[in-house]
Amino acid sequence: MGIFGFSRKQYDGDIAATVPLISDPSRVVYPSDNYANFSSQGYGRSEIVHACIRELAIGTATARWFVGTADEGGISEIENSPFSLLLKYPNPEHDWYTWLERAVTYLQVAGNVYVYKERVRTNRISALWLLRPDRVSIVSQDRGASSYSYEINGKEYEIPASDIAHLSLPNPSGDVYGLSPLHVLAKTVNLDTLMTDFAKTYFNNAGVPSGLLKIKRRLTSQEEASRIRSRWRSTFGGPSNMHQVAVLDDDAEYQAMASAPKDMALTELHNLTESRICSVFGVPPILISANVGLQRSTFSNYREARFSFHSETLEPLINRFLRFFNYCLVPEFPNSGEVMVDLSEMRSFLDDKDSVTTRATNLFTAGIITLNEARSLVGQDAIDDGDVRRVPVNIIEDNALEDGPAAPLAIEEGMGIDQIKRESPVAPGAVRLRRSLLEDRDALVEDLDKGCSHICAG
Repeated sequence: MGIFGFSRKQYDGDIAATVPLISDPSRVVYPSDNYANFSSQGYGRSEIVHACIRELAIGTATARWFVGTADEGGISEIENSPFSLLLKYPNPEHDWYTWLERAVTYLQVAGNVYVYKERVRTNRISALWLLRPDRVSIVSQDRGASSYSYEINGKEYEIPASDIAHLSLPNPSGDVYGLSPLHVLAKTVNLDTLMTDFAKTYFNNAGVPSGLLKIKRRLTSQEEASRIRSRWRSTFGGPSNMHQVAVLDDDAEYQAMASAPKDMALTELHNLTESRICSVFGVPPILISANVGLQRSTFSNYREARFSFHSETLEPLINRFLRFFNYCLVPEFPNSGEVMVDLSEMRSFLDDKDSVTTRATNLFTAGIITLNEARSLVGQDAIDDGDVRRVPVNIIEDNALEDGPAAPLAIEEGMGIDQIKRESPVAPGAVRLRRSLLEDRDALVEDLDKGCSHICAG
């Protein structure tokens, strides 16, 4: 069904008193440095901005999203339900990966994501469409949005608020629109772009600084001046003629009027703009091969940067979208589970093989996991009689002092798997001593109770 013919769901709650949250809803406008500039000049022209947003979009979409329920037995995934199929294929043109990648891009470029809920006649959601942020205007009221206006091909459509899910980044100075990271970075991105344009203009200008070629004698005509200028540029201009030695006549002198790139500290300026752009997006420069990150690039630095990016930027962004989807979609599919995300596969790529093997060995040596669990961590199959733990000789487990199941297997240094014997790590005398102490304690408690009763009776 199209975007016409829907009636907005009214709120039926009883409110005793309320105050407006927006001072003048008629004056809520989109920021002047709008989505068109952010998209074309920022995402479309700045390599660092494009790389940062791409890193965030791909990382968010790579996580495994699914519909499931959580109970005492753990998490159960729900498949082939209308909710889960909608999450797998949001609309006929996009799968979930492509759809979410575009949603993250919209959020980082515009600070806003608008999701249109297309419905069938029974009011059930049949598709989720992403609306381009620059085509959407919010029709606000005292307490937020009353409806949304969508303009395309010269036509304007009004969409009820119940059919739009709006995710925005925090904007302390705005009432309804989110704040784009590119709004904060506008001056820095412009500076970075201007430096790139300067380098292009410099080489277009024959690769030499602008200057004056002074002739001590009077030139007879404009044609002579043009001939001298052309001969100079053809001889010393262009990247192939850089650093050529100029030989001037007695009556000629060249004087540079513009600074050469090496004298303008362009590298330091580029590093400054790159680091600021990356800091706003929360992407370590080394991950996108920015020059400021490559200057200190080592395998250890890259690994730490990847850990930092996942824990401080990517996973919080995934959690933001997770809460957004559950807020706007779960009420539409009652008793059908909720949106969940599995990050285990993403996190597995953060660990190199050596660190995983070291962690598995340490856990098994400390007696925390079994041999088969350790083998599973390093990608090996389980073996027969491998569900055993290695208990160090200096550790006594509480269950060994109780009458109950047999104590775990103790693996001593130098023993093979065929030498492991089931035996208690505690001497039998210790068990008998503990049992005797417990019996004496019970007897003392009974005598104390009798004495207290006698005193109370007297």
